[in-house]
Order: sequence, then C-alpha cells, then structure tokens
Amino acid sequence: MKSHYTLALCLTLAMTMPAGAQDDTFNIEELTCFEVVSLPEEDALFVTAMLIGFANGKTGTSLTSATAIREAVEAFDAQCGEEPNLLAVEAIS
Repeated sequence: MKSHYTLALCLTLAMTMPAGAQDDTFNIEELTCFEVVSLPEEDALFVTAMLIGFANGKTGTSLTSATAIREAVEAFDAQCGEEPNLLAVEAIS
C-alpha cells in the first residue's frame, strides 16, 4: 500500500463521496489486511481512516496529532505486510 497522508485527507475523501456512490456493505471487524491493502488507494485511505476511528472508539481514545496518525498507519502497513491474513482491526490496534 502506498504511504498514507493523514487522517484529514481520509476524512476529506469520505466527505466528498456522493451519497449512494457505493452500494457494497462490509463488516469492518471481518476485513483482512490483504483486503484493505488490495483496494485502490483512495478506498484504502478511506477504510484505514474508518479502522483508526473504530479502534479509537473501542478504546475511548482519539488520535489528533498528524504524527500519531501517520505512525499508526505506518505500523498498520508494516503489520499487514508481514501478516496479510490478519484481521485489519487487529493490525490497527
């Protein structure tokens, strides 16, 4: 997966997506690393932002620093590179 920019970019992409643009549904807790990193870059950015938000919601924390978000995404990319069958929510945690 190409390097991610920041959560702000991810959220910008999400907010500019037209309603109903994507009819596919998925369970975020069932996505594997391979499924996320195999997506087109914009979709992978969007899903990664969702994963960060999901993980933060489960722990009651939030990443507000661009540096912290970048580090989380880089760690996610590295973990997924080593274990493509790992659940993405486990890799982002």
